[in-house]
Amino acid sequence: MDKIKTLTRQLATETDKGSQVEILQQLVGEMLQGYMIKIAPHFRIYPIEVEAYYYHLESFPDTSVHTHELQKSRFGQLYFHRQKPFDTDVILDEGGGMDVCLSDSDSFFLTLFIRSARINHEVDAVYGPEKLLRRVAEYVCSIKADKLTPQDIQKVKKLELRDDVLVRAEKEVRPKGSIAIYSSRIGVDTNKYYEKASLRGIIEIDNLERRPLSQHLGK
Repeated sequence: MDKIKTLTRQLATETDKGSQVEILQQLVGEMLQGYMIKIAPHFRIYPIEVEAYYYHLESFPDTSVHTHELQKSRFGQLYFHRQKPFDTDVILDEGGGMDVCLSDSDSFFLTLFIRSARINHEVDAVYGPEKLLRRVAEYVCSIKADKLTPQDIQKVKKLELRDDVLVRAEKEVRPKGSIAIYSSRIGVDTNKYYEKASLRGIIEIDNLERRPLSQHLGK
């Protein structure tokens, strides 16, 4: 965890955009190659596709960031996407997703958006943020339904209160020595410099030969 915290603090003081992107890539790489989200002892999420979202008013004003209050000063805690406007408190059931907040200050927003992941020792990975959110909801609510009820959503939101979910990977299920490949983020088209920045990382590239490209990329 010290490496991620060190990188986060470096990012907060860095003003050169190229260097900022490099630090964000390092944060994504750390998440992909050594950390997991531990919802419960028997429900562990190992990210394999992650996007970085960072907003600093003066040095990195990326308008694709929701800038929700839960995306800052909550290091190691979860953030579930809200319905528009993003400052509402209603979790987006369809088309939503889950981030891990890495900001430890009120001066900037920083989260890693988990697009795809492996869960426990399951053979098949979960590709796509909505599918991953659905799996989390199914576990927390002990249900399998087409749509979450308001009561279900409240149960999911309780996970945002925890500060112990981001931990070093236990019983690593991702291939040892996997190399992260970086590209631009999916669906970011509202600004210029930031939409082109390579802030999306993905591992297990060998799977591209065995499954549809669009599924592997989490679209």
